[in-house]
Amino acid sequence: METALTRLRARSATSPSASSCCHEVHLTQLQTLYEVVLETTLDKRNFRKKILAMDLLVELDEVEQDVAHRAARLYRFDERKYRRLVKAGFDFQL
Repeated sequence: METALTRLRARSATSPSASSCCHEVHLTQLQTLYEVVLETTLDKRNFRKKILAMDLLVELDEVEQDVAHRAARLYRFDERKYRRLVKAGFDFQL
């Protein structure tokens, strides 16, 4: 288990491996996932700005269900777009 976590941490710094493991996610969940994997706290506004600027998330026509607060927009990772960007020299950095 520790070896898998170590590898995930290393990959998460240079590729969106944490993003790709989620089918539908809102940005707060995605940020929490990266914070746990990378063992660091990320600034909310900067994280959202960077992750959305990469244009690797597809905004879905869905929001969270059954929540007591304002429902968050859901996204999914676009693997095909990521592969095309990598071929063109894209560098994933959080």
